[in-house]
Amino acid sequence: MSKKSTPEDWAEALDTLKSSLQQQTGMPGPDKSTHALLKFCFDNLESDTVRECFLTTALWPEDHNISKDELVQCWTGLGLLPEHADVDEAHRAGHSVLAALESARLLECGDNHRYNLFPSDTHVRVHDAVRDAALRFAPGKWLVRAGAGLRDPPRDEALWRVARRVSLMHNAIDDAPPARALAEEQPAESLMLQRNRALPRRMLQAVQHFSKLTYLDLEDTGIAESFPVEICCLVSLEYLNLSKNKILSLPVELGNLTQLKYFYLRDNYYIQITIPPGLIARLGKLRVFEVFTASIVSVADDYVAPVIDDLEATAGATVASLSLGLWLDSTRDVERLARLAPRVRARCLHLRRLQGARALPLLSARHAPELGSVQEGLRELVVYSADVEELVADARAPRLEVIKFGFLTRLRVMAWAPAASASLREVALGACHSLTHLTWVQHLPCLETLNLSGCNRLTRLMGGPEEGGSDAEEVVAFPRLRLLALLGLPKLEGIRAADGECAFPELRRVQIRGCPRLKRFQMQPVRGQEGQVRIECDKHWWEALQWANDDVKSCFVTVF
Repeated sequence: MSKKSTPEDWAEALDTLKSSLQQQTGMPGPDKSTHALLKFCFDNLESDTVRECFLTTALWPEDHNISKDELVQCWTGLGLLPEHADVDEAHRAGHSVLAALESARLLECGDNHRYNLFPSDTHVRVHDAVRDAALRFAPGKWLVRAGAGLRDPPRDEALWRVARRVSLMHNAIDDAPPARALAEEQPAESLMLQRNRALPRRMLQAVQHFSKLTYLDLEDTGIAESFPVEICCLVSLEYLNLSKNKILSLPVELGNLTQLKYFYLRDNYYIQITIPPGLIARLGKLRVFEVFTASIVSVADDYVAPVIDDLEATAGATVASLSLGLWLDSTRDVERLARLAPRVRARCLHLRRLQGARALPLLSARHAPELGSVQEGLRELVVYSADVEELVADARAPRLEVIKFGFLTRLRVMAWAPAASASLREVALGACHSLTHLTWVQHLPCLETLNLSGCNRLTRLMGGPEEGGSDAEEVVAFPRLRLLALLGLPKLEGIRAADGECAFPELRRVQIRGCPRLKRFQMQPVRGQEGQVRIECDKHWWEALQWANDDVKSCFVTVF
């Protein structure tokens, strides 16, 4: 009712509810009024798009915390969001739908278990009663047994023969559906099997019987080495997620999936990936292609070349916009990608082994003429095992949200201008041994996560005025920081130089280990923050801390 602003609107709503309740007088059980209220809320959502997106939330397990990004990725893959030329536009449209559902209270704030944060603005949860109603409102037949502790798929053949959407995610399935149920062509258009962590081979073989599938999610299902070629028979497939498996190579037969638009293979554990030449050229409708390994060292040396070669060879012949996520070994590959703009956009780039490269030109305004298109579209930048000594980020990077640097043992200088920092929400640095401070982080208005580990020379996070920092008397505010991790920083003496303080109004979790010289936590308490910050630390370190006053100490709940 939040958008109903006149007495007539409210009177009409009351009439509708009364009529709905009268129609349900024969409905068994005490849930008549609840069902009527939920149906009223559902019918009054602003569009069919929002209604269809809401229904899909019932495909997740009961009481499950659903990542907002995972939901938006699902809605995009199912074709529920309007077609956009740019993937980021679709992402924004999805989050607009989420806002509408949260405003209608059909979605609740969830819990981000990764950071022990509740409430979390990255996850949502569906109330049990709302989820049950969504399953009743769903058009056609759905087969949903998500998170039900199943070892066997449902044995009722009739269910398989009519189900349009099938969700068996978050189980421990070790068998396939009944053979007789698979004797006929399956009508299912979406099949969600993610997080069945030891999915048997016979279940993967059964997938080929679902010839009408447009959406298939096999994330974290224990696929090892051999790519399940049965998938290559699903010629109507538009969305395929094989992330968090152990796939050795992609087969040439994958090119049979000419309707494929979204392909995800992220966090492929410790195995080299081989991509056959010509594969990307055959996937003419591809819009998202993200292939990463979880290892920083075991990527095949010829992994990227076939992808870029294909894109260069098919200039003007493929889709209008392709969003890429790739490992690269050379900034020359970045320049090659930049020349493919605007048809190809690098959304996520992981760079490694940049040997002999003293500076990283990727975010430098001086290199904007040749790299500008990459700078404009980049959302995630990861750099591992490189000889980089300085990084100056002064180019306009309006979408950059995540940076992760690891094993940059020679990196001494990190200078970030506001143009490249305005949207950063996650910063992680590990084993960057030459850094002594990170003064630039105080100018990140959207920063939510700061994770520093193994930086042996880091003495403080922010320096003084002579290093571009703030005056000691000025309180530096981190308005959105929720997680602060300081791990293995043996020389860290303070968050700021001298006695300067910081304000963390949204701080929810702190991890501090291996910081023996850190004797004070320079934090200015905020009203209402008492007992709101979980701090994980060593008991002896905690007991030796020096507190400016008891108000600061009262903000924390300790976990030793």
